[in-house]
Amino acid sequence: LIFMDIQMEGMDGEETARQIRKRDDSLVLVFVTGKVDPSPRSFIVQPYRFIKKNMTDEEKDGYIQDALIRMEEIAKAPSMTAKCDGGKLVLKPDDIVYIEKYKKTTLVHLSPLARRKHGLDADTEVRIADKLGDLYEILRHYGFGYPHDSYIINFKYLMRCTYNEFKLEGYEEIGFKITRSKALEFNRLKT
Repeated sequence: LIFMDIQMEGMDGEETARQIRKRDDSLVLVFVTGKVDPSPRSFIVQPYRFIKKNMTDEEKDGYIQDALIRMEEIAKAPSMTAKCDGGKLVLKPDDIVYIEKYKKTTLVHLSPLARRKHGLDADTEVRIADKLGDLYEILRHYGFGYPHDSYIINFKYLMRCTYNEFKLEGYEEIGFKITRSKALEFNRLKT
């Protein structure tokens, strides 16, 4: 959990946060500021909250409590064991962009940060032996949706979405479809 001012001498808070996110995209980041309003640049680093220094102590306490609860949720998130190149990886939900059915197993598509963290190149296949529906039952409580019988996705990486198609960060070349039977639930969950 990091509380950080936005206005700082030298490297500002937004750039500092960008450098931190290159190393760890799962930590909880809270910007604390007296003068600066959130900018589009601020949201690139996915801050959990903005605390204004002129807020009441009660408001600040509420935001701090929310951040602590979020930090606990991340720490309690399940770990999954995956296989790749004859070895095993331990993955957290935030490492995963999406999971798709693949032959009799599932193929896991990781975030760029997770690939760097585990020393994997873009072509390395990562698989989990569990069925897609079973993985969804575990991951749905951690920000995942089930838009199609062939894949589940992490809403954290959702970039654009219409009623029947969406794009994921890092996989912009793929147009993911939302099946009609899953559209109502998926579109409700994404909000």
